[in-house]
Amino acid sequence: SELNIPIFTGDEWVGLIGFADSQVVRDWTDEDMSLLTTAATMIGAFWESELARESLEELVRSKDEFLATVSHELRTPLTAVVGFGEILRDAGDNFSQEEHAEFLERVVQQGTDLTNIVNDLLVAAKADIGKLHVAVVPINLRAQASQVFEAFDDDQVANVDLEGEAVYAIGDPDRVRQIIRNFISNALRYGGDTILVTIQSEEETAKVIVCDNGDPIPEDDRERIFEPYQRAHNAVGVTGSLGLGLAISRQLAQMMGGDVAYRYEGGESIFELALPREAGPKS
Repeated sequence: SELNIPIFTGDEWVGLIGFADSQVVRDWTDEDMSLLTTAATMIGAFWESELARESLEELVRSKDEFLATVSHELRTPLTAVVGFGEILRDAGDNFSQEEHAEFLERVVQQGTDLTNIVNDLLVAAKADIGKLHVAVVPINLRAQASQVFEAFDDDQVANVDLEGEAVYAIGDPDRVRQIIRNFISNALRYGGDTILVTIQSEEETAKVIVCDNGDPIPEDDRERIFEPYQRAHNAVGVTGSLGLGLAISRQLAQMMGGDVAYRYEGGESIFELALPREAGPKS
């Protein structure tokens, strides 16, 4: 005969504790029941405290890793900005106009990386405290993608093509541009030498699809990349990313009633933003 008492941590059942006697059939007493109930309560409390301790340790580790990552990612472009600034300050008339322009362009590029890092941090902070909001209005996806293209330097997007007609969706124009910018930035940072942005529509869905011919993301990481502080690839020497862009993109897309996804198909890495389709303006 057996007597088993469940063990709980909070409201979650995690196991059993009990007595068993395989020799005889016996009636378990109230004292047996009380002993097991007390033991189960004590085990559950200890288990719960251990889980809390492990969670706290993980939080501390995550905070330390986050601070280390932020420090590294901010230091790299800041060092470049200061370095190029000092060169320009001390150069006097030793540089030609073209050389001055080249150094200033590098300062602008590093400053843009800093801006993107800070913007990702601000969006993540708003999400954590529940103050991240999105608008829900009809938008032209091709027009939003075109605006993103215009924000990049011509040299940066020289190998990026945009295809597709005007397609309308329901979403927040600022947040949609942010997602498209994240996709293109990832493709420029980690992808191959050919990048294609395509605007498509289906019966109920409007899509922005960004393809590149770079290396595929390992299958085990294809969902993990949408978690905070994860990178699509650990590229050596790559800066300007905290690993927040894709996590933010998914959160924003879902807040607008859509989603983002990744797949590798036909030798291409494909990132896709899907939003509810809008019929578009009436003629």
